[in-house]
Amino acid sequence: LFQLLDDDASGAVSIDEFVTGFMHLRGCARAVDMVSLLYENRKTSKKLNKIFREMTMVRQGLVSMHQHQYARAQNGVLQNDQPSPSNQESKFKKHIISNI
Repeated sequence: LFQLLDDDASGAVSIDEFVTGFMHLRGCARAVDMVSLLYENRKTSKKLNKIFREMTMVRQGLVSMHQHQYARAQNGVLQNDQPSPSNQESKFKKHIISNI
């Protein structure tokens, strides 16, 4: 019930959250179900936003790596040469490794 009332996930229920939360709970048991659905929807939305941000970072890393390889191919650099990675490419690799 506390998590349902804590609208901003601050770990504390403000008076506004308390009153608003219990106003949602008025009526029959269906109101409790509706508030539970709203809570789960907020939680799912936050998870999806996190996934979206991570996928954006992965995409940017892949684009950077592709551009780097394309530039190397245009300049005739051999495959065995290993130039230093770009800053974005380095961040991308660290992010991928830390999430394995």
